[in-house]
This record gives sequence, structure tokens and C-alpha cells, in this order.
Amino acid sequence: MSTSAPQTETKTLNKTNADELHRREAGRGITLPFVLISLLLITLVVIIMLLPKRAQLSIISDWMYLWLVLCPVVICLLPIQIGLIAGVAAMHKFYKGSKNPLESLQKRYANILQRTHQFLDKTSQRAIDAQVKIMPLLDMMETFDKTTGEPEQEEKSNGNSET
Repeated sequence: MSTSAPQTETKTLNKTNADELHRREAGRGITLPFVLISLLLITLVVIIMLLPKRAQLSIISDWMYLWLVLCPVVICLLPIQIGLIAGVAAMHKFYKGSKNPLESLQKRYANILQRTHQFLDKTSQRAIDAQVKIMPLLDMMETFDKTTGEPEQEEKSNGNSET
């Protein structure tokens, strides 16, 4: 029994030491940044006080504008920013879902475009072939349309004499 009592005391002492060590480290983790930031602010205030009045006013007004206007604006716009980020995420999800159907639609469109071009090429070739075939007939029909040209010249000369 004497061996178990020292072990229990050692565990209790180690636990107490560990708790104290944790408290010290936590205290340092809280107080050290607080002290450093306080020293930085005090240093900045001393530097500002050494500057001319006009520079002091400018620095103070800039800081007040930053903390009293810009920070609340950023905080108030946070829900809008979150909404925009959620919208971008939703658009990305929609894009993933619509990618395959859009690609198949593009393929169909390309196929229809190719068939349309082929149809138009064939149609224009047939129109040219038909015109070539009826060209002799058109030449023969033009012989009936040919006039001596004398009535046109008489009309032109009559028109010129009247003016």
C-alpha cells in the first residue's frame, strides 16, 4: 500500500502543476497581446501629439472615418457579400448541371448547320445546272425580244426636240 500512495500524490502534484502551467500560458496568451497593442497605441498617440496640429487633425479624422463609417459599412454589407458568394456557388452548380445538355445542343446545332449548308449548296448547284440546261431556250426566246431599235431612237429624238 505504501507504493500506491506516492503514485497518487505524484499524479495529483502533476495535475496541479499542469493546471497551473495551463493558467500561466493562457494568461500570457491573453495579456501579452493586450500589453503589446496597448504599447503600440500609446506610442502612436505620443507620435501624433508631437506632430503639428494640422497633421494631428488629419490622422485623427482618417482614423475616425475608418472606424465610424467604413467598418460599419463593411459589417452591414456582409449579408450582401454572403448572398453574392452563395449566388456564385449556385451558378457554378447550375453550370455543372447544364454543361452536358448545352454541349449536346451545340452538337445538334452544328449538325443542323452542316445539313443546311449542304442543302443550300445542292440547291444552288441544281439551280445553276437548270439554268445551263435552259440557256439555249433563253437564247432562242431573246430572238423574239430583239427589236430594230428604231422606235426607241424616234422616241428619244422626239423627247429631245420637245425640250
